[in-house]
Amino acid sequence: AMTETMSPCPAEEIEPRLRRWEGRLVVAAHNGPRSVIVSGDRDAAAELLDGLAADAVHARRIAVGLAAHSPHIDAIIPRMRADLAPIRPRTPRLPYYSGLTGGRLDAPVLDADYWCRNLRNPVRFHQAAGALLRDGHGVLLEVSPHTVLTSALTD
Repeated sequence: AMTETMSPCPAEEIEPRLRRWEGRLVVAAHNGPRSVIVSGDRDAAAELLDGLAADAVHARRIAVGLAAHSPHIDAIIPRMRADLAPIRPRTPRLPYYSGLTGGRLDAPVLDADYWCRNLRNPVRFHQAAGALLRDGHGVLLEVSPHTVLTSALTD
């Protein structure tokens, strides 16, 4: 069983808590200065949520179909890589800021390997949003079924 949990804590506060579940829970996304998503085993996530609640830290479970950005993804990477192999990346015509790298991408790198790494590695949304702002983009719009990024953008 897999799950994702959102917590309004900086990664440096959550990561020490995750040592208890080494390999079972990971920081899946750095959304803002005080917002991370943890991904992994459902029972370990439930224990983490209980511990956070006991410490008066608000956190919530996010309803997702898979524990993205965690070791659970390793099982689907070979199939995903094969399915995406025909994709041939092109140089972006519009500015493209990557949650994988945390910055702007100008080269044609959005191939199967990129998307596999994107799904497996932590999201660096906070860094990408900072890069957008530094580059003069002033209107940021969240389009998502979970709306977890608006508060992170505000932070």
